[in-house]
Amino acid sequence: MEKQKPNAGNNTSTNPVSQKQGVNTPNPATMQDVKTKALTILINKDGAFNSMHNLNKDITTSVILAIMDFLIDHNQEANPVTSLKDNPLLEVWNAFFQTYNVKIEGSETNKKNPQQSYRNMLSTFPSKIKYVMLALDEAGLPNCWVIPKASKKVTFSQEDEKEINSLLQKAGVLNPSMDLKDKYKIYKALGGKLTSRLVKHQLKQQ
Repeated sequence: MEKQKPNAGNNTSTNPVSQKQGVNTPNPATMQDVKTKALTILINKDGAFNSMHNLNKDITTSVILAIMDFLIDHNQEANPVTSLKDNPLLEVWNAFFQTYNVKIEGSETNKKNPQQSYRNMLSTFPSKIKYVMLALDEAGLPNCWVIPKASKKVTFSQEDEKEINSLLQKAGVLNPSMDLKDKYKIYKALGGKLTSRLVKHQLKQQ
């Protein structure tokens, strides 16, 4: 599901042709300011890349800037992610290999393998692209994007969180600064199944 969002160019048309008529090509002289503002949004306390940035600032910044550059180049497309599927970003691919050669800062509960924890978070970058789009739009980048609507919010009980943290800690990839929703993605990738979800599923089948 997608929703049309008023963008920085104040253009809300759903027609790509008419959208392009109202969107100017980004001015290189102002792009640095736009990228700096967007980067700040993404790495601040509530930003989509905050947890990754806390583990390694250099790699995370390079990944964010690579995504930004791609989106800026495709600012007149309604859905630039479609182009990204056919044109993988070399910088993001290289980031996985860099994690084997650089220091990833660990935490008190994640000293065993912070590199793997970081790679797990890096693998979720496709789901973070819309947040880069939102940040660039908020920072003033003219665009024709139709920004994906946020999916239905998933809630977790305290018991759910304990189960998630327990499995991640056993696997040596627990990072307390990571968002719970990102922890849950890794939890599922490790084969975890929440007790509360299993109970609900069993009740539905009765």
